[in-house]
Amino acid sequence: MIIPCGCGQGQCGTCRVEKVSGEIDLRHDGGLSPQEEAAGYILACSSRLRSDREIKLR
Repeated sequence: MIIPCGCGQGQCGTCRVEKVSGEIDLRHDGGLSPQEEAAGYILACSSRLRSDREIKLR
């Protein structure tokens, strides 16, 4: 699966996906609002996997 990515630095939100399960270290530079982050969204370009994971494309 290819996830679209605009900036590659966690700024634009193009690669936003919903995390269903798994451990992820999320670092972004404003590409997610606090509400999106609290709802379980992550940015694929700036997240690092810590376990197997499941995501949903928006």
